[in-house]
Amino acid sequence: MVANPDPYGADPRIKPQGIITAYKPASLTSPDCEEKESVRSVEGVRGLLARYLTGRLEDGSVCLEVLGLEVIDQGRRFTVVVELIAPDGHWRVRLECDSSEHRIFDGSSPGELVQAVAMSLRIRLFEWWHTKGSERQSARLGERLDQGRFR
Repeated sequence: MVANPDPYGADPRIKPQGIITAYKPASLTSPDCEEKESVRSVEGVRGLLARYLTGRLEDGSVCLEVLGLEVIDQGRRFTVVVELIAPDGHWRVRLECDSSEHRIFDGSSPGELVQAVAMSLRIRLFEWWHTKGSERQSARLGERLDQGRFR
């Protein structure tokens, strides 16, 4: 009988891996991390996107006044509901976001990702405006909140 000198058992294929320790670098305890942690919530994402989307938006041919937005998390996707004043009235527009944009919820979203998601939403908002009268899919995204002519 041959004795196995391995302290982990009889199987010589099992190799010791050393000691695993948990460690939290100082960068994870900085004040910047606190903001990143809040990104995981719907309110945190709404706050980050609102910086880039609320207020007066112009694309050269139309001005949209974004009054507010709501974020609805749906697992791997999310929806941004934008309330705005357009030249023809008061609207609520639902913009769907896919799993690549959902990374904004992971708690470590860099500023570039937030800006990219906001820019994508802004582009889709203007696409909706310019195509709502001619494309059914675009028309379904918007809901008119006032009846008749506005302003």
